[in-house]
Amino acid sequence: MRFAQNSRNGDPAFLLLPVVIVAVVSFAVYFNALGNGFIYDDHSQVLKNYLIRDAKNIPELFRRSAWTFEGAPPTSNYYRPMLNLLYMLEYHLFGLEAWGYHLVNILFHVANSVLVFFLTARLSGEESKQYAVSRVQQSTYRSVFSAYFSVPTFLSPPFIAGLLFAVNPIHTEAVTWIAGLSDVSFAFFFLFSFYLYVLSAGSYRRQYLFSLLFFSLAVLSKEPALTLPVILITYDYAFRKGQLRIFDFVKRHVPYILVICGYLIVRFSVLGAFTPLKRLATLSTFQLMINVFPLFSRYLHKLLLPLNLNFWPVFDPLTSLLSKGGLLSLCVTTAFAGLMLAALRKNRAVFFCLVFIAVPLAPALYIKGIIGKPFADRYLYLPSFGFAMLLAFLLCRIKAHRPCAAVTIAVVFTLLAGLYSFGTISRNRVWKDDYSLFSDTVKKSPDSVVPRLEYGNALLAKGLYDEAVEQFQAARTMEPMLYVIYHHLGLALAGKGRLFEAVQQYRMALTLNPNIPEVHTDLGRAYAGAGFRGEAVQEFRIAVALKPAAPNYNLLGIAYAQNGETGKAEEAFRIAVALDPAQADYRRNLARALEFPKSPSGAGMRNGDLSGTFEERPASDRDLFRFAW
Repeated sequence: MRFAQNSRNGDPAFLLLPVVIVAVVSFAVYFNALGNGFIYDDHSQVLKNYLIRDAKNIPELFRRSAWTFEGAPPTSNYYRPMLNLLYMLEYHLFGLEAWGYHLVNILFHVANSVLVFFLTARLSGEESKQYAVSRVQQSTYRSVFSAYFSVPTFLSPPFIAGLLFAVNPIHTEAVTWIAGLSDVSFAFFFLFSFYLYVLSAGSYRRQYLFSLLFFSLAVLSKEPALTLPVILITYDYAFRKGQLRIFDFVKRHVPYILVICGYLIVRFSVLGAFTPLKRLATLSTFQLMINVFPLFSRYLHKLLLPLNLNFWPVFDPLTSLLSKGGLLSLCVTTAFAGLMLAALRKNRAVFFCLVFIAVPLAPALYIKGIIGKPFADRYLYLPSFGFAMLLAFLLCRIKAHRPCAAVTIAVVFTLLAGLYSFGTISRNRVWKDDYSLFSDTVKKSPDSVVPRLEYGNALLAKGLYDEAVEQFQAARTMEPMLYVIYHHLGLALAGKGRLFEAVQQYRMALTLNPNIPEVHTDLGRAYAGAGFRGEAVQEFRIAVALKPAAPNYNLLGIAYAQNGETGKAEEAFRIAVALDPAQADYRRNLARALEFPKSPSGAGMRNGDLSGTFEERPASDRDLFRFAW
């Protein structure tokens, strides 16, 4: 197909202008996130993830769950090797500079916004039947522009959908949070696979094969990618019905099903089950089913009104549909399903948009398999494409039927894009660091234990011990059987110099869970600070037995030295150096231990002045329990 003859619309530079605008705006609204730091899961997934430090670990990434690195739980519901591969690439590009990781997330979002533009152009052209493109010509980007841009460019469905997707504040959790890399990356592979499938136009040539490749990358990035075959089947039914025979229809989708089968085989071999960990075990199957309605209704509400965004919203599972909230959510879900059925008969483009909202969101409705919070804004990242395209189609349909309303539609679109942009830029500032994020979250979810605990950790890092104690005590009231609260309350009390009270909290934490090495090390520190050096040695020995890591051997060596057992201290320091030869503190401690004379028995000489002679890594470098959530 040749470019339109109109000199203005036929100019390739002019045709590229709306794409450039979408790309620039999608980057601009997240520009202020480049100065943000590592937050919450980022500390474990990036800062303490030793697997991403060496390319030799690449095979391990495919043999383990997404969370099985040092200090993480042995089991997980998430098999996402592509996530850690991307983290490894980022580490080798940027080290541990947070801005680089934020930049990658933003670039993925820019690419996704451009893909939304191209996909909407393709689908809106097919829906309107305003052009005909041969199968060979469909493989070029040039045909996409020439096919669609015979209409006013800046009030066209692709531009409206691309820009609204680019600036929607519901995306801030996925884009601004470094750990949101799984969402923006899987969405890119998903959308690009879908786009290549559309371009293939029934053939099995290069576009189709690359579509299968990117689908494979998508499923290795995040589990909701498994829904792509449903999207492809819906696309063929909505836009290509009558063009494919039944045999061709099945033949085109079987390879995607085979990719899923291969993925499931690998996933089961690694995890041992599809979702080995189960939340909300007390809920019956029926109760799990009825909770789909309030969750789905809540997600629709956030799509329509992305206001008052909250990182950790409270979700209380329904036990019966007969409550006011249950009945209302049932009505909303039923209305959505009715709208889909009506669209199936009257407007298949609208039907496709509604399917694209519901289907990628479906995995997030299985709350038993989600480890963490049942509701999260980032789960709307990909479904919001369907919503943006639906808005674009509706606005342009109104403009087509009422040309006189073009100015009004332009004003509405501009106002909505402006409000979205303001909301996104403002929300980025909330994600600056743990302190700003969790201070905001505690205000919005004061009765949730996790925000209280994490806000307390952020206060602890700032040295605001009194405020931290207040948050941990509030969390303890909500969840009195959670050991990590007592542990961190002990840290805050120790920071205030109240060592005996700290010891009580650590011992309570160990009563609830005696096999946590970090609690033993902190109890050992408290004992040492209070002058109980023998007890300190005993706690560090337990910590080494539970976790034979270099920092724990270093602490044990310090305790031995302060207890006058320099021979044992030397042995512990040697092991620490062997485990982590790059750590200069361990080598210096070994050298100092060698300076002290040994007794004939080799046990060492008592020396009460060794306190402060040896070094340990700062407390901020220790593992925290963010992964427990």
